[in-house]
Amino acid sequence: MITFVINEPPMGAVRMTQRGKWTKKNAQRYLAYKQMIGLIARKQFSEPLEGPIAVEIGFRYPFPKSWTKKTIERGARVSRTADDKT
Repeated sequence: MITFVINEPPMGAVRMTQRGKWTKKNAQRYLAYKQMIGLIARKQFSEPLEGPIAVEIGFRYPFPKSWTKKTIERGARVSRTADDKT
């Protein structure tokens, strides 16, 4: 099994036009993020994988700063029980 770990928070795609990708800050940040992910992948995989491939993807998001300690404890408890079921 090959493990591919990226220690950066996931980022959603940004809507952009041909001109907008050069002028909007969010678009620039997203394109830099994509480039960084590609660079990490190329470092770990020198040549393309061949044959059937099974993929398991997991994301770990930080808790929002607006959450209270009680909400964070409840959220951590829920996420642990969800991880235990798989």
